[in-house]
Amino acid sequence: HESPENYPKFTQGLDQRLSFVAYRMLSAGCSLLENNDNQEGEALLYNAGDLLESIHKSPSQNDSTSAFQCLIGAMAFYASGHYSRAFVLVKRVETITPIAAVMASFLKKDTLQLIFRLNEVLLIQPTKLIESADMDRYALDVTIARSIANIVEHTITGNPIFLELADNILRDAILISEGGSQPSYWWITRLLQLMLNKYKQGSLWTTIPPYF
Repeated sequence: HESPENYPKFTQGLDQRLSFVAYRMLSAGCSLLENNDNQEGEALLYNAGDLLESIHKSPSQNDSTSAFQCLIGAMAFYASGHYSRAFVLVKRVETITPIAAVMASFLKKDTLQLIFRLNEVLLIQPTKLIESADMDRYALDVTIARSIANIVEHTITGNPIFLELADNILRDAILISEGGSQPSYWWITRLLQLMLNKYKQGSLWTTIPPYF
C-alpha cells in the first residue's frame, strides 16, 4: 500500500466541484437535445456521464448520494446512445430507492425484473404520508413508474397511444418535481424524457413498418 505521505495533494472539495461541472454539462446537453442538436448534445451527456462515473464509482464512494450520481450518469450514457456504459454503471444503484430499482431494470432491459419492480411501486399501498415532501416523492415514484409501464406496453403492442401517455405523465412529473423542490426526481424525469425520445426514433415499431 502507498504511504499517505505520497498521496497527491488534491484540491479540497474537488469531487463536489467536478460534480458541479458534470451537471452543467448535463444541463447544456439536455437543452441541446431538446432543441434537436443531437451530435453536440449527446457528446455533452456522454462526457457528463463519464465524469460522474469517474468521481462516484470508486469503492470509497459507497454512500447513497454517490449511488444516485451513478444512476444519473448511467441515464446520461443511455440517452447519448452508449448503452453498454449505462448497463455497467447502473449495477450498483438498485438499492437506493424503489424508483432507482425500476430505472436500473429498465436500463438493463430486464423485463421480468422490471415488471416486479413496477409492481412494487404501483401495487403496494404506501405507509401513512404526513409530510408534503413524502407525498411529493410518492407521487413522483408512481408517475415515473406509470410512464415506464406505458413504454413497456408499447414495446409489446406497438400502439402509439402508450408513448403519448408516457410523455404526458413525464410532463406531470416535471411539474411535481419543480413544485415540490425535488431536484433528484427532476433530473431522472428530464433524462427519461430524452430516453423516451430516443426510443421513439429507434423502436422497431417505428423503423420496420415503412418497409412492409
